[in-house]
Amino acid sequence: MRLITTQGAPNPQRLDIFLHEKSIELTRTHINLMEREHDDESFRAKSPFGRVPVLLLDDETPIGEVEAMARYFEEVVPEPNLFGLSPRDKALVSMWAGLTEFELMTPIAHAFRHGHPRMGVLEEQVADYALVAAKKASYGLGVFANHMQHRDYVCLDHFTFADINAVVALRMTKLAKIDLNQWPVLQKWLEKMCKRPSIAALDQ
Repeated sequence: MRLITTQGAPNPQRLDIFLHEKSIELTRTHINLMEREHDDESFRAKSPFGRVPVLLLDDETPIGEVEAMARYFEEVVPEPNLFGLSPRDKALVSMWAGLTEFELMTPIAHAFRHGHPRMGVLEEQVADYALVAAKKASYGLGVFANHMQHRDYVCLDHFTFADINAVVALRMTKLAKIDLNQWPVLQKWLEKMCKRPSIAALDQ
């Protein structure tokens, strides 16, 4: 079993945090997105849309999409539990994993990819869309800040996959030139989360 990934990108970071929490170590092959190695025909055979990371099972079955890989490993290594145990908790984690991905991470990523000159290598940039995405991201961050008042974790009484999504999204705000200090509760929460070994390891 091995992982094809890249360093520093949001989706690989999400999986890296998850694997660290589970104490799972994998053989890794790194590709360079800025050199468009994800467009290579051999990689596209494993990941048709060129997305990273991709997990190759022992029989070479490719599994893409971070949540799919995380759910696979949740079955293989059940503890610590990161997707909930009861039907209620599983539903809450799924709900908040979706909300943090699509209402936070996605617009923040779009603001960065369409607004940062360096990302022109990867994106046909539309400057106006960067502004629209930043506005949508700011709205989502405001809603999320209200939700996180008096909470230690996003949806359960312990760290879950939804927290992983939220952490990676909030870390991206700096790249997207969105000032997280507008939402002190989120800034404080992120600082606390970044002390977790699995998250601190991202910057090592």
